[in-house]
Amino acid sequence: MKERINEWKIEECIAHIHGWDFSHIVGRYTEEDDPSEAVMNHITKKLCDHPLFRGHAILGANHFDKHCKHTHFYVCNYSAEGAPKKLCMRYEDFADLRKYANRLCVEQGLSIIDLPALRHNDPEYSAWVDGIIAGGRITVHPEREEHRGTKHRKATTKQIYFKQMKEKEEAALEEEKSLTQAQLRMKKARETYCWNFENDPEKP
Repeated sequence: MKERINEWKIEECIAHIHGWDFSHIVGRYTEEDDPSEAVMNHITKKLCDHPLFRGHAILGANHFDKHCKHTHFYVCNYSAEGAPKKLCMRYEDFADLRKYANRLCVEQGLSIIDLPALRHNDPEYSAWVDGIIAGGRITVHPEREEHRGTKHRKATTKQIYFKQMKEKEEAALEEEKSLTQAQLRMKKARETYCWNFENDPEKP
């Protein structure tokens, strides 16, 4: 593991020396949709051509082999055209990109998620979503917990992690209660000296 970390550090240094400084963006489709490869390629190409990325090298990689199809975008943070320009993506930029992606999905008959944050201070977009809902042809999903921002997802993940750790500790305590004193001493000895459980002839 330590060797792998060192390899990543070396690659990171080389990348910055040669200007390969990238931003990573992930866009996923709803679980209910099953877009074809052609549709995903079309949407990915359109997103790569978004004015926000003009002059920046960008790579879009579609993943079809997951239960929820999605796309990874790798954007070079420095412009390759004219004077060097750093890509600084603000919240408004991400919001515009998401709105554009939603329009592309609707054009292809795919569902979208109605995020109240995207409607904020944008009556034109809000009216467009309301029109989609009224039309009834395209499914518009209400916002769910998993659709919220990264900060919220990290907090939720942390709660789940601590819950799982607590359950493991409780299970371990229950297991210890069922062991005899001799078995308990053997268990602690194995944990201390990292013995091979399977090959240990004295396994209780």
